[in-house]
Amino acid sequence: MSRKVKEIIAWGTKGSVEGKKFIATPKNGYYVLHSEELSRKTKKPLNYSATKVYVETLEEAAKLILSVGHHIRVYNKETKQENKRQASEVEIIWA
Repeated sequence: MSRKVKEIIAWGTKGSVEGKKFIATPKNGYYVLHSEELSRKTKKPLNYSATKVYVETLEEAAKLILSVGHHIRVYNKETKQENKRQASEVEIIWA
């Protein structure tokens, strides 16, 4: 039985979002990650849609983040700002 993920979070690091909590939130039912491998293959910057990977669960997202080369989209409800963060910049909260 695999472990359940409660949430994936990151903290704002500067400016108006410094110290604010960002949470991995599904968009249209999917968590969005960006793949460095797809970026290299397509020769597109990491924030382009060609590098996006969609997963349905936080467990799938955590697995990709913990493997090398994936960044996850996180969202701050208060500021309505979205950022992408790599593994070293997120906390995976296990249930």
